[in-house]
Amino acid sequence: MGANIPVQWLYGVMRKESAFKPDATSSAGALGLLQMLPGTAAMTAKAAGQPAPEPEALKDPAINVPLGALHLREVLDKSGGRWQMALAAYNAGFRAVTRWLPPKTMDADIWIENIPFNETRTYVQRILFHVAVYQWLETKKGVRANNWLPAVEPQ
Repeated sequence: MGANIPVQWLYGVMRKESAFKPDATSSAGALGLLQMLPGTAAMTAKAAGQPAPEPEALKDPAINVPLGALHLREVLDKSGGRWQMALAAYNAGFRAVTRWLPPKTMDADIWIENIPFNETRTYVQRILFHVAVYQWLETKKGVRANNWLPAVEPQ
């Protein structure tokens, strides 16, 4: 089950979702490092030709991380490779993100600042910060966000 998600992005999402606690459980019932809802995990597994995991199995990083990475890949592909939209969809759902699409092309940072859900806006901002830190730790070079955050276009 290869999702081909750069490790810095997985670490950024894990940091925000679970603070790297494999047994994390949210009030909404999301489980594990990448906070997978059992229903989402089941659909993601089915799309990958795998059996649906039992909810408690989502606390196992060997199950949670590959499924979470596949789900992140799904929303990234649906978002046309736009990380800011994929992260927002991972948090709030893809339907919400399509409602937030601008009437005309908008720079990524402006779009993020205009996400109407405080939780999702902060979620995207924090993950982007964490990704920049993880990339800097790996390369010891500054990160230019405009290299990985293309403009958001209307539907």
